[in-house]
Amino acid sequence: MNEIAIFLLFSIIISFLSQYLHYKRHKQRITNYLSLRGATNIVVSNRWNNYAKKYTRTYDVEYINHEGLYCRNSCKIKLSILSRGEIHWKYPTRLW
Repeated sequence: MNEIAIFLLFSIIISFLSQYLHYKRHKQRITNYLSLRGATNIVVSNRWNNYAKKYTRTYDVEYINHEGLYCRNSCKIKLSILSRGEIHWKYPTRLW
């Protein structure tokens, strides 16, 4: 019985760790994408309970673009083992 409990606990910990690592990696990618286009004060928030599409992560993003305008957008990144997945924006980013 103890072996089953330890296995379940270990599985839960691995699952949460995987979710957190995906979040950190995607947050860095989104921040780099916007920074290279002149955005500042970038805040990326994960929608933890967004189960609309399987194998995707949705993020709410707030930033100030190069013109000094406050922008709010959301994006999705497809989870994939072999590729990084493209960043799909809900609204086209006004960065240029």
